[in-house]
Amino acid sequence: MGFNDINEHQSELPTLNKLVNGGTWVKEVSGIYPTLTYPSHTTIITGQYPNVHGIVNNTKIQTTRRSPDWYWYQKDVQVPTLYDLAHKNKMKTAAFLWPVTAGSKITYNLAEIFPNRIWTNQVLVSLRASSPLFILEMDKKYGKLRNGIKQPQLDEFITACAVDTIKNKKPNLTLLHLVDMDSMRHRYGVRSDEAWKLYID
Repeated sequence: MGFNDINEHQSELPTLNKLVNGGTWVKEVSGIYPTLTYPSHTTIITGQYPNVHGIVNNTKIQTTRRSPDWYWYQKDVQVPTLYDLAHKNKMKTAAFLWPVTAGSKITYNLAEIFPNRIWTNQVLVSLRASSPLFILEMDKKYGKLRNGIKQPQLDEFITACAVDTIKNKKPNLTLLHLVDMDSMRHRYGVRSDEAWKLYID
């Protein structure tokens, strides 16, 4: 959500309205280059530009592959992240589909990753990339909400997991990346009817 979304619809979003009026928020952000999801999220969490943190695209350059791998793994980030600093200071962290966190030391991590080889599947790559016991716990509680990676069910599952984790595990830092609206805005446009429909459904 951007400033215009909040500005135009704050009265329809009571929880967000409470956060805006009782907290701190940014009215204007200058995007980095390239303004892609993975470089942008890595800049948010490192405070560095892509030429410094190393995540310069969503996908890697793999000219011999039909479907190149994405920059899923935190090992590709070349500078410390906020969650690294939190871990170093013995703080609890949580992340839900936050880009480029696979294989990280986040305490409670549901990494954004998908199977990109014919010999694997979503369950295996998620368990390997995330916090395995945590992901099994969340799946047991909320797996019925999910339908693979289809939307809006995936966002509903992730939201339920995030709420449960904040309430019961009380992390010092929580990172949440909901993808349904992002996908609709990429596909149909920021101010499209398809994206707007997500507000009112």
